[in-house]
Amino acid sequence: MVPAGLVDRATPFAMVVLGLLLVSNIVVLGDSAAAARMYWDLSPAAGDLLVAGKVLVCFTTGVLFLVAGYGIIRKVDCLALAGVVGAALFLGYFLAELIPWGGSYLPVWVGLLSFGGAIGAISLSS
Repeated sequence: MVPAGLVDRATPFAMVVLGLLLVSNIVVLGDSAAAARMYWDLSPAAGDLLVAGKVLVCFTTGVLFLVAGYGIIRKVDCLALAGVVGAALFLGYFLAELIPWGGSYLPVWVGLLSFGGAIGAISLSS
């Protein structure tokens, strides 16, 4: 059983850590080969535009998670909504990946269920 209030105290720190992780992905922008190695859930058939889109979506989601974590820590409720927007952006991108490759490339599903599930749970608890 999770003690009462533990999730409330852990959520902003989880958002900040996840935000930093996602923001750090910007280093592979423009290098499709490095991005393909970093994002194991991208299909080998993904083009440069889709790879760059994933990098930018992850970076934007990371920034929004950092803003949301700051908002929760400082008790600025309007900033906390940034986490929900970031999660919607991230999950929307995963759903866009599922359309062409969901039936033929299993790692897309694994990425959606693992990272998408974690991001969705953290953002909804904000």
